[in-house]
Amino acid sequence: ACRQQVLDLPTISPFIFFFRQRCPRRASTFARGFTSIRSFSAGNTICLVRPTFPVAVCCYRNRFIVTQGAQASWVSDTGIARFTDLERSARDVCCAAGTCQRFFGARPPVSVFRRRIFFSGWGYGDPHLQTLDGAEYTFNGHGESLLLNAPHATSNSTATVQVRTSPLPGTNATIFVAAVVAYSTNAGGLHSRVQFTAENSGLRIVVNGVQDITENIGALGITDGETMFDQFQANADLTFIRNEDGSIVTTLPNQAAFSVVYVNTTALPGLTVAPRLPESFQGNTTGLLGVFNGDPADDYLNRDGQTLPSTATERELFFNFGQTWQI
Repeated sequence: ACRQQVLDLPTISPFIFFFRQRCPRRASTFARGFTSIRSFSAGNTICLVRPTFPVAVCCYRNRFIVTQGAQASWVSDTGIARFTDLERSARDVCCAAGTCQRFFGARPPVSVFRRRIFFSGWGYGDPHLQTLDGAEYTFNGHGESLLLNAPHATSNSTATVQVRTSPLPGTNATIFVAAVVAYSTNAGGLHSRVQFTAENSGLRIVVNGVQDITENIGALGITDGETMFDQFQANADLTFIRNEDGSIVTTLPNQAAFSVVYVNTTALPGLTVAPRLPESFQGNTTGLLGVFNGDPADDYLNRDGQTLPSTATERELFFNFGQTWQI
């Protein structure tokens, strides 16, 4: 039975054997790496599926990746959405018969990433911002601004984030009160967008201007990286999870992901916004989160194509950088 189930598995590319180290060490890192679309339980182990090449099924016990034995993680191929159930069945049958090695011969086991897999920028009240390369500054602009425009190097798609700020009563500061995440392609233009709005009653989430998914997100189980993985698929472009820290994470098909946290201040409810991008976005980003290339010294590139020095004053950054990205 094991032999036949393995023979029935779709053949995978020989190049997949070069991509064995594709699973984060911790399940919580995987969940916040924003590329999972399916999960299933295997005894006291939870397995999460990474759908983009090179595909992997990453299994975790007590938060940490399992790399040996019947519950081990394995590398797959681009047909993971169709073939996960076949692979799971073959793994179970073979390992129950004591012949796990036959299955893992067809689906090689994997270990963990040994390098950084995504980079994060963020913005929160005042607003304080950190670029994707780590430069930190303050920009108290009012109104709407381009936080990030991120074309993907190979998929001909773009992730965009716009934010709205409002004055914080009784202060000279501003706070993020709304954010829009958009996904578009060169061929089809705008595909999907989701708006997050901080209201007195909580965070409101609307897809494409008409689909209010606030209750859907509120009903999600919390992804704690150990015993639960739950998600909501709003459409083909937008997948959401809810983390134990209160963040709502939106994942796009090009692996860009965006974490939004509702901040319930006494004066005015607001948001924290944190885009996270893999290395494949390097060299192409613009906006308040800077030029993503590993060098914070050139992050203050304004809309006119001029780069302010890293020693620029807050006033210079306000007028000559931040305000140029207002919409």
